[in-house]
Amino acid sequence: MKMQDMIEHYKQHTVVTNPGKYSEIFKGLNLSVKETVNLVGGISAHYQRDLTHTDIVLSKERLKEVDTRFVENIIERVFELNQQPLTETRPMHERFMGTCRDGAVLVCSMLRSMGIAARMRYGFIHIYLDPKKPIAEHLLIEYWHPEKQQWMFCEPRMNQELMDRNGITGIESDNFPLEHFIFATDAWQEVRKNRRSAVKYSDLTFKESYGLWKIRNIMMYDMASLIGFEPLVWDIWGYMIRAKRGMEPKSFFQLHLLDKLARLDLFDPEQWAEYMRLSQRKKDLKLPKQIKSCSPENGDYFVDMSKMNLEKQRAVS
Repeated sequence: MKMQDMIEHYKQHTVVTNPGKYSEIFKGLNLSVKETVNLVGGISAHYQRDLTHTDIVLSKERLKEVDTRFVENIIERVFELNQQPLTETRPMHERFMGTCRDGAVLVCSMLRSMGIAARMRYGFIHIYLDPKKPIAEHLLIEYWHPEKQQWMFCEPRMNQELMDRNGITGIESDNFPLEHFIFATDAWQEVRKNRRSAVKYSDLTFKESYGLWKIRNIMMYDMASLIGFEPLVWDIWGYMIRAKRGMEPKSFFQLHLLDKLARLDLFDPEQWAEYMRLSQRKKDLKLPKQIKSCSPENGDYFVDMSKMNLEKQRAVS
């Protein structure tokens, strides 16, 4: 396994990032990574955090948008809300309303369409990089920089408008400093080695058991993304669906397997290949024929993975 094999792998679209009928638009963007982040920030928004400074109240119909899974469907909704070219910034009320995952999947899709190897990584970050604020689940984009011959880190939420609004300075969205981000695999190792309390990741429940449960779930999202399916941040399957919400993982075999996966260096082609092999071999890790999605806005529903290449599940009709 060589680095070029990894690069070529992540140049390819998944069923999630494939822009479908908008492929030619994406291929013609010809933008830098930073410009791509700013474009996405002008057509989409976080349905909670980006609205705190506005008087916008989302209708039930608009809240359906948070469960839109595929890039093609997201862009279709973008144009339903506003028919201007994607390069035109929309008013906040005419932007697609999603989560940090949706901004990341759009940036990832556009980069891949422009021939740039990119992959979404799930982890944790202090909200708006403020250490006084809670740690929340978040996503970064790793992309291959051909001139520098290395993987770089893009923060898909750090568009210029958001940074100006929240007084964030000294941050480059296309060269994001990793001191602000904790990969799910690193969070797992820190807690398992008693270097950090799982309470930090417990969504203000202040429970160690909930924190480790949360890290395990985000680590499985990260795994799915690396394999080739970028999940919503409330999808569950395998280990996640077998136990009650907030229940600490205790099975020896589960802990041993996750420990092994977390130790692998995903920038090393050989270790990455081993990670891909292990994560697709274990039935409680790999994606099954059906996953459950526990949407906080639209309730629980199931997604038929066996039809994923033929019939896309769409949240907004």
